[in-house]
Amino acid sequence: MNICLVVLSDGWGGAEAVTYELARHLSDKGENVSLIVNQEIVKHYADLNRVNMFSVGSLWNPTALGKSIINSRPTPGAPYRPGNRISSFLYAYSRELLARIYYGRVRTRVMQFLGDNKVEVLHAHLQDSIFLISRLDNAGIARVATL
Repeated sequence: MNICLVVLSDGWGGAEAVTYELARHLSDKGENVSLIVNQEIVKHYADLNRVNMFSVGSLWNPTALGKSIINSRPTPGAPYRPGNRISSFLYAYSRELLARIYYGRVRTRVMQFLGDNKVEVLHAHLQDSIFLISRLDNAGIARVATL
């Protein structure tokens, strides 16, 4: 079976660890596993053997995210750390808005990756991952979402 796991996150925690273990165990059992992640967490999955990985680029740096919307290629950037509550609100709002726009831009490349890997099941972890897969064309792929 061709399975694609999707996790978009700003750090390492429970959902990311579960995704890692699922990818590792499914691959060990002989399943064809693909993984869609963002640039901020790609390093945590680098040691997975026999797993095809696709990075959608940086999602938690508004500057890099904005540049990715304007340019055709995403560029990873340094993490953004706001200094006060107003900055935190503006940061969160701008990141959410830019991420939604960006998901529309990467949709074609994600669909190409899914087609190239003949994905039959798409399993999304966490809110941003679920939002991304909801923006994809159906293409006859079964979908599972885990919050």
